[in-house]
Amino acid sequence: MSKKSWLRNLIFEESDSGQKSNPNPEKTVLNSSAKTTPPINNIEPPRAENLIDGTTITGRIDKVLLNKLCTVLDEQASTEIDYVKFKKTVDSLKSIQPEEDMRFSSAFLALKVTNPSLSKEYLTQTIEKYMSLMEQERKVGMDQLRTLRVNNVDKKTKEIEESSKNIEKMKAEVQRLSQFIAKTEAEIVSKKNEIAIKEADFNATIDHMIIQLKNDKTKIETIIK
Repeated sequence: MSKKSWLRNLIFEESDSGQKSNPNPEKTVLNSSAKTTPPINNIEPPRAENLIDGTTITGRIDKVLLNKLCTVLDEQASTEIDYVKFKKTVDSLKSIQPEEDMRFSSAFLALKVTNPSLSKEYLTQTIEKYMSLMEQERKVGMDQLRTLRVNNVDKKTKEIEESSKNIEKMKAEVQRLSQFIAKTEAEIVSKKNEIAIKEADFNATIDHMIIQLKNDKTKIETIIK
């Protein structure tokens, strides 16, 4: 088993068969007197997000990301006894002790023999350190996702908005040009008719003058001897 898969299995209580053990056993025998494991009430439910269409989605575990985060934890693990080493000891007792509560107690007592100063307060403090580390990873990841959102959503949304504005401007320009064309075509028709009438009048006048001149020419040629 690779180091990071070992750490993943260690933290998430996966057995060799890949089945997850019950994280909240109702009852565990520690010794001759039965003790119950207190219910875990402070675990937050999976985060739910709303899509743009209102659909609610709940995130699923990304195995690739999970392995990377486990690698981060492994790289940050202390050389001294801390939560990770304690958890490894707990995990090593699975084959001989099926009860989780007993494994936790036995691992703590075994480590305390060689490390008398070890306390549950210290173990929980190291867990807080790893939780803080995960929150730092969350911040880095969310910053990266925000950058993706800016580049792939926000910027493109603005581009669409600008394009829509340009379309409206183009529509207004098309309307203006259409009105200009209609008005100009009407003016052309009017001027064309006006010019045609003037042309006809001009030709008629010239023709009248030429006819008069021709008549006078004929008269001069025939009358005057």
